Amino acid sequence: MKKLSFTVENAEMIQENPDSKFAVLSLDFFASGDNLHDLYVSEETLFRTADTIKGCPLVWKYDEILDDVYTHDPGEVPCGFVSENALITNKPLEDGRTMLSVIAIVWKRYTGELLNFFKRDGGKKPISVEMSVYKTHSKDDGKTELLDFGYEGITILGSFVTPAIPMARATILSFAEEYEEDLEREFSFTEIIIPSKIRNNAEKGLDVRKEQGGGTSTGVAFARYLTKNRIITPEKVREIANYFSTHKNSNETIDWLLWGGDYAREWAEKTLEKIDNKGNIIKASADVQDAVNFTDKEITMTEEEKMAAEKAEADAKMAADEKMAAEKAEADAKMAAEEEEKMAAEKAEADAKMAADEDEKAKAAEEAKKKLEEEKGKEKKFEFPIEKMDEMFSADDDEDDIKMAKVECAKGKEADFGIVMAGAYAKMCKMESYAKKLAEDNKAYMAENEELKKFKAELETKQKEFAVNETLKEVSEAVYIPDNVMAEMKAEADKYAFENIEAWKNYVKAKSFEFAIKPIKDNGITEVGLPFGSVTVQKDDLWATQPNSIIK
Repeated sequence: MKKLSFTVENAEMIQENPDSKFAVLSLDFFASGDNLHDLYVSEETLFRTADTIKGCPLVWKYDEILDDVYTHDPGEVPCGFVSENALITNKPLEDGRTMLSVIAIVWKRYTGELLNFFKRDGGKKPISVEMSVYKTHSKDDGKTELLDFGYEGITILGSFVTPAIPMARATILSFAEEYEEDLEREFSFTEIIIPSKIRNNAEKGLDVRKEQGGGTSTGVAFARYLTKNRIITPEKVREIANYFSTHKNSNETIDWLLWGGDYAREWAEKTLEKIDNKGNIIKASADVQDAVNFTDKEITMTEEEKMAAEKAEADAKMAADEKMAAEKAEADAKMAAEEEEKMAAEKAEADAKMAADEDEKAKAAEEAKKKLEEEKGKEKKFEFPIEKMDEMFSADDDEDDIKMAKVECAKGKEADFGIVMAGAYAKMCKMESYAKKLAEDNKAYMAENEELKKFKAELETKQKEFAVNETLKEVSEAVYIPDNVMAEMKAEADKYAFENIEAWKNYVKAKSFEFAIKPIKDNGITEVGLPFGSVTVQKDDLWATQPNSIIK
């Protein structure tokens, strides 16, 4: 049997009521497919072993240097656990694997700064799930498949800590007496849950009987009752206790397993202490009591396990570095695109200004020519401002007419008007050619600018669609909303652009107040769970969903 530790990047605080003594965490604790230990887990095995997460403790340690949660350490202390009656759900991942999730409850009284670290870091923390591996199988592709295992504990990790030691020693202490009192005040206990260990023992008894025979009809009937039900009546608990009290020397028989084995005998005795003579439950159910009364566990590793742990740590660090590099490359690309768009806009503006200036010059020349033509028919000799005309011509111009006009302007009032006007016309033609070239260049730049605008519009459309879908998903998980109202909310989003989508979100959330909140299922049993994982979104506002309302 080997001890392994797997890091999962999603433990999210989903409820933190200041008036409550408990906080609720959502844990993504294990997935099918390949993992960092080069071990493969099928969905069948994943679902078959899922119940072993129930009853597991949630532990952590404070790191004074980093002012954060630490990693595996002998000084870890408990802060909560997963209840025996916790509901386990699953969801598909983008890479085709299936992730298991469970709800955990944390007792605030002994968590210290833990919940403050969750709030500071966006409501999320990574966790490390420890397990005992009972059976493996070598696959044809060289990988190893996990066939049977059981979860043993969950360690909350710091945001900058990579898990290094699988199943490090954890000092699990019993909670103080106030814990049971707080549970009884905040939660009601009206049903008794059959622990998974008892159901497993009964199932094993039926399998042995099928292969070897033996066992009484009464034992078979009771085993079938245990395997097909999750809730057990006080009368049935008394039957278990009565059986074991009258068959103390028959613990090797098949019937012993059919009635739940050694664990059922101890569990029934403890549970009866919580039931009065009328069959009423007067204290927290035994599965909750058992879940908190853990004893210290000393866990050791083989050299092979240490090497696997070191490799897992190195692989995790490499994956983190690659993720950071990818994020940096994405940020650099975004910055480069924004800078390119800015430069293109500035160039287009400069080109437009230059073209406008050239247009003004051409217009002025045209007006001067028109004025000269109007004065040409008058009897008195036209006297034009030769000094101003001289400013139009450059001595190093390569056009002959312009050169001649420049020389003629030097004669002052004796200058030949025809030569000067011929030069002015040549100059204006040259300016017109230059203006056309500028217009063509500006057209190309404008086309590039339109492409950038189109890309920006498409990006904002996708961002808006994502924001709309996420908002509708959030409110539908929190309250019961009719389909026609959901359609109306989605249609209303068409009236908003991405830049003012927050106004639409406020409209949707305000609209959701008209409908009933999805209630927390109260089955009478304390539902407790433990957090782990890293990045997720804190839901501590009016729109945060209730713990059980997010389970699908």
